[in-house]
Amino acid sequence: MGYAAEYLAGLTPVPGASEPGTPTQVAPTSVAPTSPTASAEDASEPPILIDRVKLEWDDLGFGNIHTLPKPVDMSVSELEQFNDLTYEEQQAWFARNGSVPLGQMRVEVVLRGNRDKQVRIMQITADKKCTPPHAGTIFWDPPGGAEDEVVRLGFDLDSDPTEAQRLERFKFAGPYFSEKTISLKRDEEVVLHFYVTTEKRYCSFVFRADTLSQGQEKPLVIDNKGRPFELSAVLKNAEGTWDPSRYEIAYQGDGQLLEGDEGTQWSRMSGAE
Repeated sequence: MGYAAEYLAGLTPVPGASEPGTPTQVAPTSVAPTSPTASAEDASEPPILIDRVKLEWDDLGFGNIHTLPKPVDMSVSELEQFNDLTYEEQQAWFARNGSVPLGQMRVEVVLRGNRDKQVRIMQITADKKCTPPHAGTIFWDPPGGAEDEVVRLGFDLDSDPTEAQRLERFKFAGPYFSEKTISLKRDEEVVLHFYVTTEKRYCSFVFRADTLSQGQEKPLVIDNKGRPFELSAVLKNAEGTWDPSRYEIAYQGDGQLLEGDEGTQWSRMSGAE
């Protein structure tokens, strides 16, 4: 029984695949949102609360693109069964088998002040563990084509250390916190969009914000619901376009990214039958 058939039968994920978004090297602890007390400030509470963390890679028009660390060698009949799945079932299969975003992603973070006096964010860094990019299996189906004030920060995982960058027309334009800080009073919110890229690596990572409250420094860890985020570079050829021959197995979609009853129709591009 092959991998697609295993999914249909409700069996285990692809051997060697991690649980969704769970590389073992990084194990941060989230700072869970809590409600401030109405009385005197409690020093045991974090000076800044995390109200929202949302991975928005699927909402940015990056297409239906997935990479898996291990080769997924579907037979003709198994690929036919996989193509019969709905879009939601296919996405669930990718998640079960350790798919990670490719090349770029966006994370929306909403932070809220939890002190009567201002709390400053002095720096935000991506704390990462990196290896060569995934080359096992790729499913490639790229796309055909805020009213609130948002702070947009860029993070290049190919740079060391990976500190927050200013974004100008979505291009990195130098360290953000070299000239600025972000200040929050109690119940004051800031919406942050973290744009993360890599062209060379696979990385698991969390964000660490250095906060300063009444002279006391305290780190704030921002992760993906208790797990690290993940991102892998796209393997390209000399012309700078994606190269299916650099993956053990590659599948290409039909370009019809439809949600609901109809899933993407995939065909094999390279790899052993």
